[in-house]
Amino acid sequence: MILNIMGEYDTVIEREDLSKKEDCILEFAKAHMYKKEFTQSLDCLSRVDKSKWESTFFYISGINHNGLEDVEKAKEDLNKSIELDNKNIDAYVFLASLIYTSDIELATEYLDIALYLDSEYPKAYYVRAQISQLSDDFLQLLRTVKNIFHIVEILKMNQFYLC
Repeated sequence: MILNIMGEYDTVIEREDLSKKEDCILEFAKAHMYKKEFTQSLDCLSRVDKSKWESTFFYISGINHNGLEDVEKAKEDLNKSIELDNKNIDAYVFLASLIYTSDIELATEYLDIALYLDSEYPKAYYVRAQISQLSDDFLQLLRTVKNIFHIVEILKMNQFYLC
């Protein structure tokens, strides 16, 4: 893998000697996923015996299936990711973003769990704002935006202290 100056995957080069190690396969799958090369990412994941898959494997598989517009398989994989690791905040938030138009209550429940695990997780607030807007709950939307600004202020202060 080659990272560009922004820390993003620029080019994915798989070395034959590394392409059989599970931790390397996972990194190759992530790199392809970030480049929106969903089929290649799933191909990487297919090299690992599915009985050995951990939460992260199912999370990446879910994102890939969503990218390939197989939303039902994406939901299935994300639920499996949560089943294997009930602290996988990313899986809760991504799953909420997939279902909020069809099941606002369940999506809100997933976001509540994510925010319980990390009360300053910005993606959860972003999806919560989308839900509030969709349901015309502008009071909740304002509360969510207030929380987002609070997080931004915390990040600015931390950045100041790091300098």
